[in-house]
Amino acid sequence: MDYVFLGLKANAYAACGPLIAPLLHERTAVVAAQNGIPWWYFHRHGGPYDGHRLESVDPGGAVSRVLAPERAVGCVVYAATELQSPGVVRHLEGTRFSVGEPDRSLSPRCRDLSEAMRTGGLKCPVGPELRGDIWIKLFGNISFNPISALARATMRQMCLHGGTRRVIETMMRETLSVAEALGCAVGVSVERRLAGAERVGEEVQVFSRRGSVVAPVWIDRALRPGLAFMTMHFPDEVDTNQLTIEANCPIAGTAEFKASAIRIEKLPVATVVR
Repeated sequence: MDYVFLGLKANAYAACGPLIAPLLHERTAVVAAQNGIPWWYFHRHGGPYDGHRLESVDPGGAVSRVLAPERAVGCVVYAATELQSPGVVRHLEGTRFSVGEPDRSLSPRCRDLSEAMRTGGLKCPVGPELRGDIWIKLFGNISFNPISALARATMRQMCLHGGTRRVIETMMRETLSVAEALGCAVGVSVERRLAGAERVGEEVQVFSRRGSVVAPVWIDRALRPGLAFMTMHFPDEVDTNQLTIEANCPIAGTAEFKASAIRIEKLPVATVVR
């Protein structure tokens, strides 16, 4: 194989040798689609930490022996998915896979991978500073994820609650200070990251005379007050037809334009630990 994508959790890398070995030839690249700091992070990094092995992610060199850092192509995934059933992963949104070389070069193998991914309909930018992308994603995950799990709150709820917002800010600033100490300029401020999280829509229940659905909601200033818009193109995610009728235009063979009076109710807010 020219490329092998790893979708494993990082703690499973050291044991994946028997699965990976039959797929490798001398020039096979291993693309690790993982969150957090990868085992190859300091490979060809330059500076005082060049070649340093991270014991926390590569204990005793167990991962490097199975996945040589020379094979690594870094990858930061911006795709939301869920495990629907064993062996079945459902894609929710996002098609961006940023890739880059540990030595920051714009290598032929990265360019070829990017072209193949884009041909398949995915976004795959190649950049010299992938470590910056790693930290951008990490300083959100490292703060939002554990607090969300503990408080059972959405990102917007956490950002609007004074206590959780202050904890998240502290965690983000500490994470960015580590990145900066390692010579990585992240390029996204804490304030900008929090502002983006505030805009993430919450779920509401939408009622009509015909039925009701639960759907994510966003405020769009382009729509006049009192008007809501919902697409019918993704019935597996939100079955908008439950609010309207299932009629089709007999001439065009497509769904007719449908309008309905609706009522929107906010779903109960999860309890936030104060």
